[in-house]
Amino acid sequence: MSNLNTDIYFETFEEAIVQARKSVWLDKAKSKLQLCFYSTATNLEPDEHFDNLIYLPKSKFTEVLLEKNYRPPQKSIGIDDNVFEGLIREYNLEKTKLIKKYKKCIKEAKLDFSDPLRVYLSVDFRGFVVEKIYYLLSDAFEKKGYRVKLDKNTSVTMMDDLKRLRRIAEFNPHIMFNINRSRSELLNESTFNFIWFMDPTLCLYDDSKFESRARDFYFYLVDNFKKALLKKHVPTEKISKQTFASDRSNFYIQENITRLNKIVFIGNDYFDVCDPTYKYANNAELRRKLAFLFNKSQLSLAMLHQLSEDLHKDGTLYSPEHLEMFLYPAIVRLEVLKWCAEQSEIPFEIYGKGWDLYPELAPFYKGELKSKDEVRKICNQSKYSLLAHPEYFYQQRLLEASACGSIPVIFEGENNTENYDFREHSLIFKRKSDLKPLLTSTPLKSPAAISEQCSYSKLIEKIDTVIKSTHGGYKHA
Repeated sequence: MSNLNTDIYFETFEEAIVQARKSVWLDKAKSKLQLCFYSTATNLEPDEHFDNLIYLPKSKFTEVLLEKNYRPPQKSIGIDDNVFEGLIREYNLEKTKLIKKYKKCIKEAKLDFSDPLRVYLSVDFRGFVVEKIYYLLSDAFEKKGYRVKLDKNTSVTMMDDLKRLRRIAEFNPHIMFNINRSRSELLNESTFNFIWFMDPTLCLYDDSKFESRARDFYFYLVDNFKKALLKKHVPTEKISKQTFASDRSNFYIQENITRLNKIVFIGNDYFDVCDPTYKYANNAELRRKLAFLFNKSQLSLAMLHQLSEDLHKDGTLYSPEHLEMFLYPAIVRLEVLKWCAEQSEIPFEIYGKGWDLYPELAPFYKGELKSKDEVRKICNQSKYSLLAHPEYFYQQRLLEASACGSIPVIFEGENNTENYDFREHSLIFKRKSDLKPLLTSTPLKSPAAISEQCSYSKLIEKIDTVIKSTHGGYKHA
């Protein structure tokens, strides 16, 4: 049987279950489990339940897909091509009609800001850092008295505009909060939209235009994203800085855990897990060149910009921003870990995906941490925590380490222009030779202050301030 890595529509149950049993993941992040639909009813009962094995009669093809929000099949096996193409056309037409219907409903809805304020958040399944932050935001909004709708998908369903529009029409939110996307076109003109760019998303750098509404407000994690927003003609007064914040409910000091004189790094190898970085993982020549330039302190912004142009021109880079935004952080993270492996005279432990593949790091590799409890335990055990991003200080691991009493040991790259208010609470190095003496030192002030002063409740206070300036009489639940 021809077998593509895509969602498939089979004629028979027997063919579908054979494929469903394989549990094929369609993406590296394991967020999309291959769907195996079958069109003919059967009396056979599978010996176990499969989420990805779905009865989809041709007579209800569009109805079931739209009601359950399943991803539509991209390929058919055993079904006439003309029949399959007709079903997909019907599905697309009906989906377009529903999108128009919900947009009209949302546009005509009335919002009363004397009601308890409602917040809508949409979360992609296995979105890793972004998914985690949406949950933290939801909790922070609820603690402030907002009513929150946290809209989620699964490994077999989509988080697309139709799903969002359906929930927005039902919930009629006063506020929507988006990470790395705007989605203003989905909203009522009275709804506030807060957009936080924390990754170098394509929409920041492509030729698309931001149709910024009066009630759209933007946060950015690093200065590069602010520059990109300004190039998109977003007004300066609508843009403000927002760092990562602490998860105080899961990260704190545990007095029953003995702290050891060791340094840990927690995080994945971007070449193993990050899209599009993993697409360059096998380009050994490119990686060697970038590592050499970094270790010679020659990867200035000017050099990065020149290299990105040259490498994009010769076809090495798929897109010019990939160098600074993706490859540069991946190379720096890897090389700084190698520095620590070479320089540290105290035990060094590395946790995360991919590091065991490097001979220089394999002796220090301790596996993956599967839960927040495990991360908290390691941070509480460790006197020092290593952070290695070339362009900013405020990282999620910074907040987790400081909340657990582990001293942040932070690499400060030459292109890092971020204003960092906690230098006296951290140990900071710029060169390999700076690292060894730090690991017998302590900062002037306690690192605990970092997580105490960076919280999601303060972000909600910013949002409160914006809304109050427009609707002074609004109330929480």
